[in-house]
Amino acid sequence: MRLCLVAFSLLVARVQSQLSTPSSGFALEDLAVRGCLKYPEAEMPKGFEACLFNFDLVDPRGLYMSAKSGETLLVVDRTGRRSGKIIAMWDDDNDLRNNVTERVELFAGDLALSHGIAVCGDYLFASSDSQVYRWPYTAGQREPLDDDRRQVVITNVNADGSGGAPRGHHTRTLLCDDRDNTLYVSIGSRGNLDRSSYRARIRRFSAEDMMRETVEPEGGMDFADGYVFADGLRNTVGIAWDLDGKMWGVNNGMDNLFVEDLGGDIHEDNPGEELNDFPEEKAGSFYGYPQCWSEGNLDTGRGEGTQWVHPSFSDEYSDEWCRDPGNNVRPRLLMQAHTAPLGLEFFGERYPSTPCAALDGSIHYANPVYSDTGTIRNTTGDGDGDGTADGGLRYPLDQTAFPCSMYGDIFVALHGSWNRPVAVGFSIIHIPMRVDGMPRGDIKEFFRREGADTRGAEWPTDMRPVDVVFDKHGRLYMSSDKSGEILLIHHVADEPEPPVAYTMNTNGDQEQDGDGERPRRRRRLRYR
Repeated sequence: MRLCLVAFSLLVARVQSQLSTPSSGFALEDLAVRGCLKYPEAEMPKGFEACLFNFDLVDPRGLYMSAKSGETLLVVDRTGRRSGKIIAMWDDDNDLRNNVTERVELFAGDLALSHGIAVCGDYLFASSDSQVYRWPYTAGQREPLDDDRRQVVITNVNADGSGGAPRGHHTRTLLCDDRDNTLYVSIGSRGNLDRSSYRARIRRFSAEDMMRETVEPEGGMDFADGYVFADGLRNTVGIAWDLDGKMWGVNNGMDNLFVEDLGGDIHEDNPGEELNDFPEEKAGSFYGYPQCWSEGNLDTGRGEGTQWVHPSFSDEYSDEWCRDPGNNVRPRLLMQAHTAPLGLEFFGERYPSTPCAALDGSIHYANPVYSDTGTIRNTTGDGDGDGTADGGLRYPLDQTAFPCSMYGDIFVALHGSWNRPVAVGFSIIHIPMRVDGMPRGDIKEFFRREGADTRGAEWPTDMRPVDVVFDKHGRLYMSSDKSGEILLIHHVADEPEPPVAYTMNTNGDQEQDGDGERPRRRRRLRYR
């Protein structure tokens, strides 16, 4: 017994020497025990659990994970105004936490990395407020990047279009299209209300420019030379692909909105934060900022999503102009004003070869049935009787994955408000999607402070969600900048959900198969 106590004391001492105390208040004795460190005061739907994965970061922002990162989580950590890190994290021992031996600093230096990170081709890309950098990268790399081979590929990102280069909104989100290695860069506005949309766009850069061995011109392309893929987006930090390969984004609206003929100071619930989609056939479209804004909750208004002209532009534009879809694309969904949506993720997009995506002819299991060996058991379409979906698809049993009823749905990290008497956000929301790939219309609270409705949305641990990303096991990682933490959220139900099968009708829509739940459409899968 005495030897056990001595060994435990030594283990605690070793942990204490390696780790700082987390803001969430765990005792060092807790840190020495394997398994999930359940995050305090977290309120989620039944069957989910939030684990503290890492807590000794400074200001973690953008996350990246896919098969192209070798199932390793890549994290941008803003360590100072003029410094930053890119950290690779993993969990080889499957204890639901990132131990000190399960991480490496891929980069640590004098680059003011702000947010963006992506793997595209054979390179890792990251961004500061003014430049986009790249390093040669190998999937699953667990050793520092060769910084001698770092190159600036895009420059002057923060230019305002009139000769200046103000900081303004400083996040520069990066998104790669793995089908052709094009790179997308999203930039936010210079101020709360600019006079033009020059600093409120998503620009696209070709693989020819981003993937060539030697960057041309030397010092990087000018940001202004990128193709304007989407215009009029005040601060679209979160951008992501859906399961059909279409880009979506979440946009942060302006502060301090005052409109005399609509009630004066209406900023508390207006404008609504936006969820927009960017179909390729509408590339280059305008989404409203700065001339137009989207009605959120307004007693004197015309309903959520109604487009209005901003008073500062009423001499040149009108409400009617803003409501003309030929001028301005209205959002697909509105979220509560000032919740500050930053991270956006579709469940199943990064890893389509999962149990949720098992296909058998025209039958799609929205909720798979598992066999004793941990493979999909096809109960209605197993023509050869081998216990797998036809075509030999076999998948490991992993009941920590999110339920397949959420397959294709959206998860959004809400950073939280600063300009509102009653705080909102500081949470993750779940947006269910319809058969046609559009939002169903409702928004579900997925992760928030326990009792937020009565105790307030702000966490005593300083939790402020920034980015979200799923791993190949169907578990969700989330970064929190103010608390310096990474959380891992997984499903802990004992049994998988019952199956839901459906078939296609002659019109290409889906028919329900008897359980009362309208199933997902069959989607074109993208390998990422």
